[in-house]
Amino acid sequence: MRIHSVFLLYASLMIAAPMATAQDDLQRYIPPEHTEWLTGENDARYLALSYAEMTPYVRGASLLIADWNRHPLQSPSISRLLTTMPDFGWHTFAFVAPPEPLQTDMLQVPATGPSEYPQPVNDDVLQPLLDDLGKRLAALQQRADALPGFRLWVAEGISAGMLLRWLQQHPEQMPDGLIVIDAYMPQYQLNRELAKQLAETTLPVLDLVTDSANRWAASTVEYRRQLAHKNQHLSYRQQRLYGRGAPALRQLAASVKGWTKYQGF
Repeated sequence: MRIHSVFLLYASLMIAAPMATAQDDLQRYIPPEHTEWLTGENDARYLALSYAEMTPYVRGASLLIADWNRHPLQSPSISRLLTTMPDFGWHTFAFVAPPEPLQTDMLQVPATGPSEYPQPVNDDVLQPLLDDLGKRLAALQQRADALPGFRLWVAEGISAGMLLRWLQQHPEQMPDGLIVIDAYMPQYQLNRELAKQLAETTLPVLDLVTDSANRWAASTVEYRRQLAHKNQHLSYRQQRLYGRGAPALRQLAASVKGWTKYQGF
């Protein structure tokens, strides 16, 4: 079976999978040592990818979320960290965000029109998605609680923006550190609000920007840095990763390793 077909199987069944036949079909193509079924609220089941630390010690658990509606193995950045972070002591887990799409015309009122800056949707529109994301996080955190050490969350794209909104509602669930990769929300005001949330969080933050960043993520790079400086966020670090392909992915892994070591994780 081609790799693309395996990705489709992962993506279609990574969400809650109550039927045994679906689980059997999926497990046929995934190495069992890297799969874990997590039980969530109302006995919902979520499949996570799991890579154990490859060191004599464990630094902690890292929870990785690819961009919204992307499978972890479809994201070069997330798949790279999933398999390299165990080399420096992290037990890594990865899962997908809720399957509902998030696009510009869904996040503003009116959806389309003459204004360059339409108003964002009411928070109530995002709340069901945040609640669904929270259920997945809760199932994964319950599994991670069995491991010693620190808790590090890594989120990409829209998933980073939604994760920050969820953490605002649930400050008691704060991890020890947060890494965001090309973070954005696909709506003008919500995108700038994300920059404000990054600047105001008390978490140590590594804000990574790649040459693959889309226009939403690229448009607030300087604004995020300025707000972090204004808010005297001493544990905020922004880093640009240059190039594409293998060289950029090597930079990514080295940056994460260096930052976690600097933070004492």
